[in-house]
Amino acid sequence: MKKIFYFMGASGSGKDSIINAIKRQNIENLMVAHRYITRKPDLSGENHVYLTNHEFNTRLKNNLFSMYWSANNYKYALGKEIEHWLDSSFHVLINGSRAYLGNAQNQFGASLIPISINVDPNVLKERLYLRGRESPEEINMRIKRSEEFNLNNNADYIISNNGSIESSVAQFNEIYNIFNNQ
Repeated sequence: MKKIFYFMGASGSGKDSIINAIKRQNIENLMVAHRYITRKPDLSGENHVYLTNHEFNTRLKNNLFSMYWSANNYKYALGKEIEHWLDSSFHVLINGSRAYLGNAQNQFGASLIPISINVDPNVLKERLYLRGRESPEEINMRIKRSEEFNLNNNADYIISNNGSIESSVAQFNEIYNIFNNQ
């Protein structure tokens, strides 16, 4: 059975950096899904597909999303292509939502492998300040939310992203190899 590797973690935890590094490995049986987001892209942000609210709602109404949620005043989605990739015998790596995890587990069952990207709160705070997208109040709220989530984490696996990206990718590769060899 092919798997969905469901990355989740605080904004600024490094999910996109890890995903981009994994993509550069060109793993033969792994597809990496783009997220559809109603936030305009910027040069320092993730590689996502920007949709206007109208485009998002049209795709939602026409059942073109496999998963969708709202967070931080934006709408996020993953397209139906992930289901096609699973049916075509590919594993799939996605950047998911901590809050949407229960829905994703209900939808995909044992195919879904929740992986939490954890980072020390001080490292996270520094990354968020350097990113420059949030106010100090918003950063403090994100730090608090991250700490609360880490206490109630429902992930099957945890990747510590306090060190190098290479270390985090190596941690993912160990997880991936468990399921790719089944």
